[in-house]
Amino acid sequence: MHRVAIGFGGLCPGLAAIIRRTLRGLPPGSAGARAAANGPKRLTGARNWDQSLAMTAFRYSARRPTGDLVSGDAQAPNRTALKAQLARQGLLLVEAQPVRRRGLPSLAPARVALPSLLGFLREFRHLIDAGLPQARALQLLKDRPGDPVLSAAVGALHAGVARGLSLDAAAAERRDVFDDIVRATLSAGVRTSRLGEALARLETFLTLRAEMARKIRRAMVYPTFLIGLLALVLAGLMLIVLPRFADLYAEFGADLPLPTRILMQAVETAPIWIPTTLLTLVAATLLWRGAMRRPALARRRDAWALQTPVIGPIIRGAALVQISYMLAMLLRAGAPLKEALEFVTEAMSNQVIRARLADVSAGIAAGRSLSDGLDETRLFPPTAQSMIRAGETSGALANLLDAVAKVQEDQVEDRIDRLLALIEPAMSLIVGGVLGAVSITGYLPVFGISGGVQ
Repeated sequence: MHRVAIGFGGLCPGLAAIIRRTLRGLPPGSAGARAAANGPKRLTGARNWDQSLAMTAFRYSARRPTGDLVSGDAQAPNRTALKAQLARQGLLLVEAQPVRRRGLPSLAPARVALPSLLGFLREFRHLIDAGLPQARALQLLKDRPGDPVLSAAVGALHAGVARGLSLDAAAAERRDVFDDIVRATLSAGVRTSRLGEALARLETFLTLRAEMARKIRRAMVYPTFLIGLLALVLAGLMLIVLPRFADLYAEFGADLPLPTRILMQAVETAPIWIPTTLLTLVAATLLWRGAMRRPALARRRDAWALQTPVIGPIIRGAALVQISYMLAMLLRAGAPLKEALEFVTEAMSNQVIRARLADVSAGIAAGRSLSDGLDETRLFPPTAQSMIRAGETSGALANLLDAVAKVQEDQVEDRIDRLLALIEPAMSLIVGGVLGAVSITGYLPVFGISGGVQ
């Protein structure tokens, strides 16, 4: 069974290559959400509100046919749509950077759970295969009990199709729920009149990606438990146990060795520095997330992550698995190579890899082959590169991309297993060493007190 590896964010948040998009859907129960559920006649205000939230604001530079450079701000679902939008105005896009909203970043934005999205896609596929029109199928599925965000998104999807939009264009109005890969698959399925088949491939892709994410989360349970246990035990020692030892030593007038004096000083100031440390960590997290909204800093972070000795190969391998699987899926669904690669590029969270794929896409537009473009990026290892070149020559590119993904995925899983095999005993030693050192340091003066009493 195929398995899909995604980013390594669950294993190392500081190196996570995935920058999550904040859900910006209609608030559940709001007037706009009710209008989206009631149909197109009452949807005008809600549609404008929802569409404006689904768009991304870009600051762009472009050239006129005369060669003059112009710049400005525009809203579009993604860079590809912005490029097409500017082309209709006679402008050639040179550079575009998303303009983020100001304010504190959310620590826990609302999201549509992947099982809920998979359930909707599966039911939608069954209705399409049964011969129902898209609008009718969406009307039957727009009430999603227990998931108001998905209900509003499906309602907006139904309203868009009912007013004449194509399925992928309607999904673009809710790109907080339907990401680039989902919309690319829908577009390819509609264009080739094989929507049911395209949805089936999308289900498989999302299911396998969720499976790998679940494996990574399960593997991280033990290290996370040890870190949490260490923090709780240290807090208990500093706030409850060791203060009693300090009172005992003061009562007996014990001569404290230097390590114990340092520890007792930390115990006395614990009510101050423990909350301060917690607040500092929260503030640092907020500042980090805010800083990573800047494209230049995000690129530096992603470049550093790829160069990290242990984590870098895992991040690169997971990205190659994602690229190969997604590209194969879109090609099988009927998407043209250039368009499929553009959607895959937009789906990549690592800015360095995204930039290299964008260069490959530009080369394909200029008439170059996929294998030649990938060869210059040095993203894929030589064996995988040879398989892709053979796939282009034989006309079996999708099949060989699947084969590349399987090989890379096995390597990623092996690296993760080896890393976790090192992390688990190392964490046990660190936890035992810290707790042992604190306990021994705090207990040293007891020997002197016992000798004095005897």
